[in-house]
Amino acid sequence: MTGSAAFVGIPAKAPPAPRGADQPATPLRHSDWHAAPTGHSERSEESGREGRTLTLCEGTCTLPPMRTYFVYIMTNQSRTLYVGMTNDLARRVAQHKEHEIPGFTQRYRIDQLVYFEEYRRARDAIAREKEIKGWRRQKKIDLIESLNPRWEELSVLT
Repeated sequence: MTGSAAFVGIPAKAPPAPRGADQPATPLRHSDWHAAPTGHSERSEESGREGRTLTLCEGTCTLPPMRTYFVYIMTNQSRTLYVGMTNDLARRVAQHKEHEIPGFTQRYRIDQLVYFEEYRRARDAIAREKEIKGWRRQKKIDLIESLNPRWEELSVLT
């Protein structure tokens, strides 16, 4: 929301959940505001969860761009699988393709993005990454093939 009016006692609304997300959205925290010098965090009496009420904002108050987190699956020519999580999918895929990060993905030349999901909250992405990492290989393959049956490269990096 952008505007030059002062907002008094209006609860900040949660961002919409990404399409396909089954987790409920949560309010943004005070630290997520770019310019809200007189806003403050308050704990909601009903839920006990930290919410935010903008008590007064002079001038223009803007919400920051939404942060996005990704859970992704990459593979190689032999279809060895790697599950990861990042907040910058393009950068992370480029690092995998350039084999910049020592370890498993460099050793096995994991460089093809075949699946990803988008999340608004880091904790949801981390939980999903852990969930997928705990799956048997066949369940991961079924997940990939549910959206990418031909295992096509999804990144378009030049």
